[in-house]
Amino acid sequence: MFLFLLLSTRVLYLLVGKALVECANKVAEQRGQPGTVVGYEDIAEAAFGKLGRALVSAIIYIELFGTCCVLFILEQVRVACLFV
Repeated sequence: MFLFLLLSTRVLYLLVGKALVECANKVAEQRGQPGTVVGYEDIAEAAFGKLGRALVSAIIYIELFGTCCVLFILEQVRVACLFV
């Protein structure tokens, strides 16, 4: 059962990744710049408009902020261990 779930999620991730690459290529072609790098925000704007771009940007910034918080917590624990 676990192996089936593992393989099915792997296939799902591969399909989603392939779809993202195809969307990025289409967005770059529509801009007249094929082969350029396109971000998640650009793909979201092409699919859902300005609201999609704002939503994806907010999610990315919240994720980055959370990562910084975790880093600060881990560093605080590490520094506290030095002085114990």
